[in-house]
Amino acid sequence: MSSSAHRLSRPNSAASGRGSLVASGERRSSFGGGSFVVECKAAYLAVFDELRTNITSKAELSKVLQQTGRNLLSRTLNKYWTNHTDYLTFEDFCEICRKEPVSSEDELLKAFRKIDINGDGFITNAELHRILTTKGEKMTKEEVQDLIDEVDENGDGRLNYKEFIEMVMRTQEECKKLAMRHFEKRHSQAPDRGHLGSRSNSKQGSHFDEDDNDDDDDEIIIGVSKTSTSARPFGHKSSSPPTPTPRSSRSSKVQSEANLSSREKEKLEWTKPGLTSKLLTLQKPKSLRDWKVAKNKGCFFLDDDSRIVGHQYALRIVQSTRAWITIEPVSIKSGDLVNTCEKSGAPVDVMLFILDSENKLIAFTDQRDQKGKSGVNCELEKGTYRLIAFTTGCRLRRRSSTQRHSRDAELLRMKDGKVAFTKDYKNVLSDIFDLFDLNGDGLLSREEFNLFNLRTSGQEVADAEWEAVEANIDLKDGEITREGFLQLNFMEAEENRDNLEELWIPLETLGFNRSLVMDELSPFLVEAFTEKGNVSLKVTKLSTTGRNFSHIFNQQIIQSAEEHRIRGGKEVFLHAQVTDYQACLVVENKSMTRATSVVIDCRDSHNVISNHNSLITTVEVPPKSSVVAHHLLPVKDSHSWTVVCQDSIK
Repeated sequence: MSSSAHRLSRPNSAASGRGSLVASGERRSSFGGGSFVVECKAAYLAVFDELRTNITSKAELSKVLQQTGRNLLSRTLNKYWTNHTDYLTFEDFCEICRKEPVSSEDELLKAFRKIDINGDGFITNAELHRILTTKGEKMTKEEVQDLIDEVDENGDGRLNYKEFIEMVMRTQEECKKLAMRHFEKRHSQAPDRGHLGSRSNSKQGSHFDEDDNDDDDDEIIIGVSKTSTSARPFGHKSSSPPTPTPRSSRSSKVQSEANLSSREKEKLEWTKPGLTSKLLTLQKPKSLRDWKVAKNKGCFFLDDDSRIVGHQYALRIVQSTRAWITIEPVSIKSGDLVNTCEKSGAPVDVMLFILDSENKLIAFTDQRDQKGKSGVNCELEKGTYRLIAFTTGCRLRRRSSTQRHSRDAELLRMKDGKVAFTKDYKNVLSDIFDLFDLNGDGLLSREEFNLFNLRTSGQEVADAEWEAVEANIDLKDGEITREGFLQLNFMEAEENRDNLEELWIPLETLGFNRSLVMDELSPFLVEAFTEKGNVSLKVTKLSTTGRNFSHIFNQQIIQSAEEHRIRGGKEVFLHAQVTDYQACLVVENKSMTRATSVVIDCRDSHNVISNHNSLITTVEVPPKSSVVAHHLLPVKDSHSWTVVCQDSIK
């Protein structure tokens, strides 16, 4: 595992107030003439229309910082954009710029070494192209070569350290000059533009991916615009970052929504009994032991914006057959799979959706037992199918603030004057091996190790990196053994013995807390049985479900659920599907031209938990579309639960 094979850092956020973020006064900038604040305004307005527009994502923060020549490492950005951050203001941005100067030569040298994979002292087209296509606009190899040629003094077609520094510095200056020219032009046309008030752009994370482009968090971030050829490498560490704006309180919004008179609202209500083994059973085929079977492990992870990512599969059927397909929540401990319900009593809800080669829904696991295992009996034609694992997010949630501030477990210890793993850390690394040993053969293939690397660093394993793995550890049949995986991590530990935060980054990215408990991930097991012919099951990717799946899911609810016209909306409907063990509320807008905002209030419900932090939510529904307003589950499965819903047009 290379030292760049890390992803998100989740440091504890400070508890200081908003006043500590407000930039007071002006100071001379570290770049060019003019005041510090004016140059911050120039950079901000190069990205946003107004200073009162808030930064609502880490990608936006990175982009606007680039306009000032500040190209920060992902782990540095994570100090300012944490799991608690909903938005940052212009004043927050100024304070970050005060604390983060432009990249130093030492930092650029470190970045150079990370890009120079083979360590020959040069960066080739292939090495630079690999980095420049991990984020931002995609560049062709010809465009990358043009970029190299601009600073390639000796004409050898590659970059040495001096040429690399020149490339970075040149593009930084171009960014800053373009931002200032843009600002001066706007300022001359609208001199009062920069004095507009601030506003909150509250942004709620989704468990569906509304954009199929994942926001990967590479440790080294370089992006080059095809129009301005502005590079964005590398950052500077800050010892005391400003506190990001916490997720905005919903109390004011809830209060305004609650002012709607209950007499004006239609109340919908469903009551379900507690879940019992008699109520929840799986109708599996009686002759199942004689069927062919394929199985694979998988996992749900929480992304930095609370989106859920999970493994997806290709199911290959060699002849038309009756099939029994299941998914089960499990825990992994010392290589053993244990049903989650047996440990916690409240399993993470899991489902599988089966799509054909044209992405049409064929079936989904519509049965469930008391332990959370779900299954489906179906007839499948010969062919390859896509299996999408799904969870609502009601029980896979961010850990509490008290858990976030728990005491750090020890990762390393000294033994005979040498660094060694603690027992707990070694056990966790072994569990991580089992987590990504998806086919359960006791080895990590390159594909499985690649999925691990994608999750922890946002990068695929390049040929040169895999060659380094092969050179440093013993493989079995070309695959990584458990001992080999521990050896790779030990090399990482020795390199970072004085900087333990580097070791925490992959652990926290995978969902382990500082007590080494996996509380922000949910492993599962998928099994596919066929009555006729062989069956194969292979992991294809680790990602969010995607926009297309969101449409498929909503349409399934709309076609099968109760429909209620929302009060005050002629063409807006609530579709409520309430089963014995879960509920889903989908808002559909049938208007051809008009978007609508709908309040769905379930606060009068009993023994119910939502995928949102609150039981009242407002959804924006574009024309001719649908949006999930709430996924709902019982808090305690064994108790009766009641869903009470009131809806209104906002």
